[in-house]
Amino acid sequence: MKKVLFLVLAVGVFASEFVLDKTKTYVKFSVDYTMMSSVFGHFCEFDAMIDYDESMQSFLVFNASVNPKSLKTDSKVVDGYIKKHEVLNDSRITFVMSRYEKTPTGGKMYGSLSLNGVRKDVVLDVKDMGVVRVGDMVKLGFFIEFDVLKDEFGILLGNDMIDDKIHIKVYAEAGGE
Repeated sequence: MKKVLFLVLAVGVFASEFVLDKTKTYVKFSVDYTMMSSVFGHFCEFDAMIDYDESMQSFLVFNASVNPKSLKTDSKVVDGYIKKHEVLNDSRITFVMSRYEKTPTGGKMYGSLSLNGVRKDVVLDVKDMGVVRVGDMVKLGFFIEFDVLKDEFGILLGNDMIDDKIHIKVYAEAGGE
């Protein structure tokens, strides 16, 4: 019993809560259009609850939310179409991690993604870019990449000229103590 308690306490010592640095974090997407070009965009409003264990190089908690109405592309026409047709109709897009599995190149983040009223279990590829100590602060950098199939989440985006796969990339930096 004492060994188990010590192990739990020792693991907790190295775990830290991190706060996203929103000036250095980007939630981007791309979708192929007409088989010869792509539409690129990003979300301006997002947040995450992060608990990361430096000693194990593992996420203990990762829960994220994105405001779909904050979506921006480089095209006023595309932005207008998305808003007019309510392509993303949720008040929030959320991901709640259930477990994290370390791999040689980073990790796999398992959890549920809720988008357009549909909740699905997904696996996100994570590349740990590193942990750096700057004085009393700890900086955590990582990269997440995954695809969303628009038909699976009821995303009504155009016609057959628009690919079903939406590619999501998250470049994140977070700070902790």
